[in-house]
Amino acid sequence: MKRIKYSNGGQGKITKRVFKNVGDLELSGSGTLNALGLTASADATATYRKNGTVFTASTFRDTNRTTGDSFSIEQQLPNSSITFNKNKQGKGVTFRKNGLSVFLDKPKGQSTAYGLTYQRTF
Repeated sequence: MKRIKYSNGGQGKITKRVFKNVGDLELSGSGTLNALGLTASADATATYRKNGTVFTASTFRDTNRTTGDSFSIEQQLPNSSITFNKNKQGKGVTFRKNGLSVFLDKPKGQSTAYGLTYQRTF
C-alpha cells in the first residue's frame, strides 16, 4: 500500500514523504523544500528483507551539491545480530547480543576504531 505524508515543518520548510511496499521490498523517499533558504533536498531508501537478512541501500542529494550513499546488510541470528555497512565515510561491522555491542569501523583516511558497549534497560 502506498502512503504519502506531507508536513509543513515551519520556517518555510515543506516536506513530502512517500512509502511503498512491493512484495518484500520497502521503498521510501522524502523531499524537503526550504523556501526561505532557497534549498531543496531529497533522499531515497530501499529495504529488502529475506530469511532474517535485511539489505538496505540509501542515497541523499541536495542543491548545495551534498551527496551521500550507503549500503548495509544485517543478519538476525538467534538472540543476536551482525551488521555490515559501507558509506562514503568508511565501512564497519557491528555484532549485538543481549545488550552487548562490539564494533569495528574503518573511516577513510583514518585509523581503525573499535569498541565495546553494554546497554541495559531498567
